[in-house]
Amino acid sequence: MQHAPALGRRYVLLNQLGEGGMGVVFRAHDRLTSTLVAIKSLAVEPEVLDMLLSSSGIDLRTALTHEFQVLATLRHPHIVAVLDYGFDHNQQPFFTMEYLPDVVPITEYGDRREEAQLLPLFWQALQALRYLHRRGIFHRDLKPENILVSPDGTVKLLDFGLARLREQFSDEQVVGTLPYLPPEVLAGVPYSEASDLYALALILYEVLAGQYPFAMVDVEELIADIQQRPIPVDDLPASDTIRTMLARLLAKAPAERYSDVDDVLNEYAQLSNIALPPEAAPVRDSFLQAARFVGRHRELEMLTNGLIAMLEGTGSAWLVGGESGVGKTRLLDELRVQALVRGAKVVRAQATAEASTPYRLWREPLRHLLVDTEVSDFEASVLAAIVPDIGTLIEREIQPAPEITPQAAKERLFSTIVAVFRRQQQPILLLLEDLQWMMIAWWWSSASATRAEQPLLIVANFRNDERPNLPDALPSMQFINLERLTNDEMSELTVSILGERSGRRSDLISFLQQETEGNVFFVVETMRALAEEAGQLQAVTAIDLPDNLVAVGVRDVIRRRLDRIDTADQPLLRYAALMGRTLDLHVLRTLSGATTALALNTWLSRCGVVLEAQGTDWRFAHDKLREGMLDMLPAAERRQLHRDIAEALVAVYGDDPDHPAQLAYHWGAAGDTEREMHYSALAGEQLLQRGAYRSAMELLNRAYSLLEGADRPPLWRARLARNLADASVAAGMPRQSFGYLHEALRHLAAPEPLPADDNRVDATGSRLPAVDPRSIPDEERQLMIDIQMVLGYSYFEMSHDVARGVDFVLLATALQEPFGPSLRLADCYALLALALQTANERERAATFAAQAAAILVPMTEDDPQQLATMARALSNLAFYWTFAARWHESLRDGERAANLYQRIGDLLRSRATLMNLAVTYEWQGDFVRGMELRQREYDTAIRGGDLFGQLRALAGVGQLQAYLGQQPESLASFERRAELAVIINNPSSTRYTYLGMAHWRLGQIEQARAALPRAINEMRPTVVPTAHDMFSIQNTAEVLLGLWEHDQNAPVAAEDVAMVMNLVEQYRRRYSAGEPQMLVFLGRHAWLSGNKQQALDIWQQVIDLALERDTRYARALAHYEIGRHLPATDATRPEHLAQARLLFEQMGTTWDLRRLVNVLAVDETHQSSLHA
Repeated sequence: MQHAPALGRRYVLLNQLGEGGMGVVFRAHDRLTSTLVAIKSLAVEPEVLDMLLSSSGIDLRTALTHEFQVLATLRHPHIVAVLDYGFDHNQQPFFTMEYLPDVVPITEYGDRREEAQLLPLFWQALQALRYLHRRGIFHRDLKPENILVSPDGTVKLLDFGLARLREQFSDEQVVGTLPYLPPEVLAGVPYSEASDLYALALILYEVLAGQYPFAMVDVEELIADIQQRPIPVDDLPASDTIRTMLARLLAKAPAERYSDVDDVLNEYAQLSNIALPPEAAPVRDSFLQAARFVGRHRELEMLTNGLIAMLEGTGSAWLVGGESGVGKTRLLDELRVQALVRGAKVVRAQATAEASTPYRLWREPLRHLLVDTEVSDFEASVLAAIVPDIGTLIEREIQPAPEITPQAAKERLFSTIVAVFRRQQQPILLLLEDLQWMMIAWWWSSASATRAEQPLLIVANFRNDERPNLPDALPSMQFINLERLTNDEMSELTVSILGERSGRRSDLISFLQQETEGNVFFVVETMRALAEEAGQLQAVTAIDLPDNLVAVGVRDVIRRRLDRIDTADQPLLRYAALMGRTLDLHVLRTLSGATTALALNTWLSRCGVVLEAQGTDWRFAHDKLREGMLDMLPAAERRQLHRDIAEALVAVYGDDPDHPAQLAYHWGAAGDTEREMHYSALAGEQLLQRGAYRSAMELLNRAYSLLEGADRPPLWRARLARNLADASVAAGMPRQSFGYLHEALRHLAAPEPLPADDNRVDATGSRLPAVDPRSIPDEERQLMIDIQMVLGYSYFEMSHDVARGVDFVLLATALQEPFGPSLRLADCYALLALALQTANERERAATFAAQAAAILVPMTEDDPQQLATMARALSNLAFYWTFAARWHESLRDGERAANLYQRIGDLLRSRATLMNLAVTYEWQGDFVRGMELRQREYDTAIRGGDLFGQLRALAGVGQLQAYLGQQPESLASFERRAELAVIINNPSSTRYTYLGMAHWRLGQIEQARAALPRAINEMRPTVVPTAHDMFSIQNTAEVLLGLWEHDQNAPVAAEDVAMVMNLVEQYRRRYSAGEPQMLVFLGRHAWLSGNKQQALDIWQQVIDLALERDTRYARALAHYEIGRHLPATDATRPEHLAQARLLFEQMGTTWDLRRLVNVLAVDETHQSSLHA
């Protein structure tokens, strides 16, 4: 299509509707809203636009963005709605309008109609002009093609491409369509309200006369006629009143015409001897809603400065608080206009109180971004959790995302949101309303990550009467508190509504201050009530003000407004109020029984007194109106209405996964506990899968509370308990999960280990019940296995009941083994190898590891839904290989697991795999490579907002810094780790085992001495050390033995020494990788205990083991210990010290190297004294 704008992917152009001097109009499909729109592309040459639109010194783009700023603020039933605007990819300006099918120019519609049929059309056009003029705007291009009429006689003014705020025009500017230009404009006189009235009157003349008054063959002759030749009105087929008024409106001199629209209307009423018809509520509302922005200039300036900084690359976040009705939304509206003018992309979202979930706030912003942003199939599958219609938006079929744990799903969602924002080419203003309804932790984690990655300005508002402490929960957001209007600001507001002549009335201002105390919403509602009494908004100042219009507060005023809704329209409005501020038009249509969209649209128009359009959506004009409607509903009636809504939701959306939370809410309010329980459980499970686990927990707990006495099958009950267990872990309450997991197994009548016959920790496999896996339905059996695997890991990892943990994994394996080799069996084998390793059953562990590898190594990665299980099995297997000192196998399976976790977006487990890979390199003495991986682990934890992941990563980062001689940095890392342990309330996390070592290596003896008892207490609950305990054990041993050696007169309590060395011994027996390093500490203990030969023998054993297992650091330490403890006269001493020095230098362990250099210095001094 010729002159088609380059608009990206949101709009699909269908056909050209028309073309004029200012551009081309197309009919288009809006993919975002699935509606038809009209797009006007101003496709004329830049120099022509310069001539038409630019004042001297103002460039084209600036002039046009000001035009669009005007468009953004127009709200009137007789002005075409502008939906979107900006510049296309070729920098050509465009704007979109509501598409008006079957409309015709007013001259065509009015042809051969009587005066009585024509006057309502011009009455509507006059109302639109009055609205524009009150805003300080002239249309400047009124002509028949810009006044369209629909078949039902509704008039719409359009094409404001030439509208400008009056102060921006220069005297010499001449624009418009020549035949309809007033004489004074052709003579260079500035445009005025009288000029628009002249053009409209000329169109009325043309309709009545059936033709234009002048010949249009010669341009110069036409200009002369317009300026000099009177327009004859005496012979028009019209009443004397109309002829008299037209004669005045078409006068050549502006001073002889009416000065404004109100003068025209009043003259008509007087000449025709009739009262002005009542002012239509939507017309009056347009003046009230479009009142000038007043009283917030300081706040707007602050936000505008933030906008400018964001456009220059520095984003920020702002929180705007204030009571309901004080003007928070209007402030955001004004900032939106400022952002659009400056070229930013603006996306907006609103939280709701009804069944609100945290991820919903991201839906509309993401929908706006996705229509123009490339995303992969995988990213789309992740975002489908928030944007259910993403397949429609990106125009391709989307497969479900791989299932992962709730914590990982949350982070995966975060990272995908961040990725979408990062791809935007424009800076973004993100506007969020009613944040008081949100679960802040989930939302702010994603918002913070997004803001860190993209020039982004976040501005959110909230009702401080609902959630006064919200600013404390968001300390990094800059806070603005909106106060009520002052008297001067209220005067400015009334002038913008009533005009200069009426708005300055002092008694009116005093009355409004008394009744409203400066609350903007109350002011507007009170003006509305006064207008109802006066019959016209302009007549407010002509009536006596009542003593107390708001008898018992603003509730009465709201009630009066709601009472204006026709009785027949109120039932559907009650449904809408119960469903939330934004209307679900699909459900309302079902509830209304309307057979066509037109019937519902007619209802929406009739309810315009309390509803407003927002793009293609409708919502209550203010939440107080919705609350007022709810206040009028008796409790008994509400129950039935909620039931009707729930049934309509099911009828419209069926099993759509986006609506269970709403259904749970409405069924609960209807008193149907069976359905509330069902949908609460379903919604909780879905939210859990999407990572919104706190919201999930609320719904799951609600379902659980309704379960007693309910008729639910065992499998359903087991799934609910399993979901509650997962939610507990995700919410930071892992020990609470044990009870739910055992309950789930009881519902399934699943086998559990028999009671222990003795207290032997390592007695595994002797308490297993007999079970026939083939007799269990497959779905139940798979759930049993999943739960037993989780319990097994939890027992040996969290509770130190290793034997019970092994038993649960053995049970899971027994349920899977009869069905032959499979991925699920490999998953069981890999975890079993890990559990048996912890239980000190090395041979059995090695057997199961080999069986797992035999299945996993040749297995392909074809099935996307199997990748999560494969990654977990490989990761567990790699973990086993690491601590079995099988480095090749560890790197093989660990790197494959890390890649799979990246593919499915499980960044949480990807970090755990990175940690294990780092440990693999660390045991081998490659601390530089280990540090690279640890730093990656830490960085991704920061980006994902994973505080526990940061805590875990900092243990490795700080430890490696200590190894590499970066002692101050190491202490700082451990101090940050200690802070995180407090923040996330993780009392089981060891802190002083790390801090004590850092102080010791810094030479801070007393701080190390003070930390040691605390470190020992942290380790005391450890019955069986897990592989994760390696740093805590060796650090505590290092400080304990170091202080003992430093000052043998201040010994550590014998029982504490025994406890620590027992853990060292247990660790070395269980984990082959750690055995050489733990033996170093056992040798030091033997030496300090007086068993010197035993110590030397142990250190020699370390050298041999370390060579066999390729653990360089342990080998270097053993050489160092032997060398420094041998007599200076021993011939092998220099060799051991030289070997230690070589290894320390290769690894970069400068702290150890300094210690060794000190020993060598002593030797040199000794040799010098001998020679002397």
